[in-house]
Amino acid sequence: MIELDEETWSAQLGAVIEQVRPQLARLLGAYRIPAVEAEDLVQDALLGLVANWPDVREPCSYLVGATRHLCRFYVRQQIRQRARIALTDPDQLERLAGSAPSGQDERDALADVERLARTLGPRPRRLLRLLLGLGFDEDELALSLGGAKPASLRRARRRALARLRELLAKRP
Repeated sequence: MIELDEETWSAQLGAVIEQVRPQLARLLGAYRIPAVEAEDLVQDALLGLVANWPDVREPCSYLVGATRHLCRFYVRQQIRQRARIALTDPDQLERLAGSAPSGQDERDALADVERLARTLGPRPRRLLRLLLGLGFDEDELALSLGGAKPASLRRARRRALARLRELLAKRP
């Protein structure tokens, strides 16, 4: 292990941070990470860099890659949290969607759609839950489904909705 004096260490780390600052800003913006959370993610990535400093060949690449990994983890965690809320508390789902509680007919219709969606495969069911249940836009949908292309998502959405309509037409 190479020992560096504090001044050299500080200068090298400062240079790395300044060099990747624009990349990190773009990365955090692309994932739409709130400022407070973004600061925590970057600090965690810096801690990883400091801990692994002797083994890291490209500190700038390491810092950007570690931050990207932490951003993905953060987004997945947020998606899972929203999904848990949506699956367990319908009132909370309505509050997240920004809608007032609807009439009995609408609740019955929503329950029918949820029952029909259970007969779909896991991917279309997840797509519909994110799209209709949680109100994701196309960018959030693409991120949550592993960076799928918008055209692919539109086709998958159309197929899932068409299948849901077919099932709805066939029900007694």
